[in-house]
Amino acid sequence: MTALTDIVSITLTSTALKAGHKSGTNLAALLVNALTKTMELQKLLTIIETLHPSTGGDATNYAELQTIISELT
Repeated sequence: MTALTDIVSITLTSTALKAGHKSGTNLAALLVNALTKTMELQKLLTIIETLHPSTGGDATNYAELQTIISELT
């Protein structure tokens, strides 16, 4: 599983929605926001990866970018 698939798999129950509402929070809207932010982060990191050098002293950071992107996908 990845962060994106984990977020998509969350189904808010009526109990959860009521608990959020009781606290003045719209959990469904927050979940959509989390999904959007995750997709945005994935796109930003992909752009960085595209522009980032991948050899020499930059190889470790490049590999880390790839790891993070795959965890988000």
